[in-house]
Amino acid sequence: MNPFEWQSLLFVPAHREKHLLSAIKLKPDAVILDLEDGVAADEKPEARASLAKHQDLLAKAKIDCIIRVNPETADARKDVAAIDFGKLAAIMVPKCVDRRNLNSVVSLLGAKAVPLIALVESPAALPQLTHIATAPGVCGLMFGPEDYAAELGLSADAADLTIPAALLAAAAVAAKCLAIGIPGSLANFSDVKGFLASVRKARSLGFRAAAAIHPAQLAAIREGFKPTDAEIKKAKEIVAASGGKDKGALKLKGTMVDAPIIAQAQRVLKQAGLD
Repeated sequence: MNPFEWQSLLFVPAHREKHLLSAIKLKPDAVILDLEDGVAADEKPEARASLAKHQDLLAKAKIDCIIRVNPETADARKDVAAIDFGKLAAIMVPKCVDRRNLNSVVSLLGAKAVPLIALVESPAALPQLTHIATAPGVCGLMFGPEDYAAELGLSADAADLTIPAALLAAAAVAAKCLAIGIPGSLANFSDVKGFLASVRKARSLGFRAAAAIHPAQLAAIREGFKPTDAEIKKAKEIVAASGGKDKGALKLKGTMVDAPIIAQAQRVLKQAGLD
């Protein structure tokens, strides 16, 4: 799958085969095999040793594999050495406050051209978002609400996370990267309604994909990124009135319709599978 078509991503600790097999049954667009925060320090060797087998399971299930490596260069070197690059869709690079972590991973890859997802988890990254998004190899930016909020001493459900999330989404879109994430917590996986609300908010900010830490959250991601019935109805009316072409400004039910509005209506119908 093209990374820009991803919508539902699921974190799975790289050494937890039982969790991975459960994830495969739910068919997320991609699984993030985690070598970083989801794995205790003394279990990281086991996680790396499990990569080849678990990448193979994902390949057979035709689910894209993303691997989140560790931010420290010494650990990242061991992570990269354990990867089967023939069964890899992207590497997720955590703790990106500028290009340094990205550059470190690129140097470890040598001649291998691997798409990178920059995980932004700190207020220190905000002035560098464009610089991060335009780094060589970056195909996506992801917002990490838990770490970001912790640095500010806030709850990850704080309304103020809307602002940094919106800035990240704008930087990603401007750089033609995939915007991944939600402006709220992933941790409380039992609160499916709250998670769904955060996904819908993310969509309104320009995000097009989100990651889950529990299989129960996948359905909410798919539902939250769907256009509403009202949006679909309006989009159909706009496309019908314009014939799907830029005819300059035209009036429709008391509103002006021009090229950007027609393009957005077409995007809504595509998201709904009606293009």
